[in-house]
Amino acid sequence: GMLMPVVPGSALGIPMNRRVDIIVERPVKKKNSGTPRSMGDVDKLNPGDRIVLKNLNFIGGRHYLLPRSVPTLDSLYEMLESHSSMVIEIRGYVCCTDSMSDGADFDVGDNHLSVHRAQAIYHSLIERGIRSSRLSYGGFGGKRPVVYPEKTDADREANRRVEIRIVKK
Repeated sequence: GMLMPVVPGSALGIPMNRRVDIIVERPVKKKNSGTPRSMGDVDKLNPGDRIVLKNLNFIGGRHYLLPRSVPTLDSLYEMLESHSSMVIEIRGYVCCTDSMSDGADFDVGDNHLSVHRAQAIYHSLIERGIRSSRLSYGGFGGKRPVVYPEKTDADREANRRVEIRIVKK
């Protein structure tokens, strides 16, 4: 394909513009503690462990949950309700972007979609009665992809996620 010149000016006359770029794809090594657990393994969880909330999906480009995701949110609430000393961090991620950027949130008009999605879960749990002192949230954009490079819809869906990190049990 055609790439932009390294040195501005004539694309034909500058030797630095006549080049081959080699892109190496390698698997992403996970730095997280172990395999993600499910909320059903709550008695086996330790501080630092993470839970990937599968089936917690949002409308594309927005921070609003799809109706089919409410049962997953209900399960998270029930886990926190039954373990009243547990403190968690809600981590939002997006797909389809490089690791240095976040997705565009069409409702707010900024590029902090992963933050807004994590914040939406945070506020939903507070509205249900979970104390804010037990919750924190953050957005990580396209950082720490589960699958790289994204080639299929399943790859993108795996990277578009919300994780819970156990801070205190």
